[in-house]
Amino acid sequence: MLGGVAVVKADLEDHSNELKMAEDNAKKAMADAAKLSEELRHEQDHSSSIEKLRRQLESQVKELQVRLSPVSRVRSPGQRTGWFSLPPRDHDYFSSRQVERAFTERLVFMKGIRAVARDLFSGEAIFGLSSP
Repeated sequence: MLGGVAVVKADLEDHSNELKMAEDNAKKAMADAAKLSEELRHEQDHSSSIEKLRRQLESQVKELQVRLSPVSRVRSPGQRTGWFSLPPRDHDYFSSRQVERAFTERLVFMKGIRAVARDLFSGEAIFGLSSP
């Protein structure tokens, strides 16, 4: 009788350990599912924002195509082509873009010059030379 009780007790302990391991695995699975759910939500948000940006860019492209359609039409003899065939409002747009691009290029150039000057002055300090 005592041997049978010991066997039942050992079986009960084994089942109890298996139950604890199963509960731990279930908790881990729930945590993984929550993490995956959060990642999925984040990816869906990102995807929707990308899709919204794509639609905005498509509408801008369509708008520019409409604005530039007079340029793409077949020209009649004596008609100006290129820059002068654009409507005046587009002259302003492209001029401002060119000015902005030139300003940006100059700014980058000036940053490069400042970096070189900074390196030169720091080099003088390294070699024991004094700055004027």
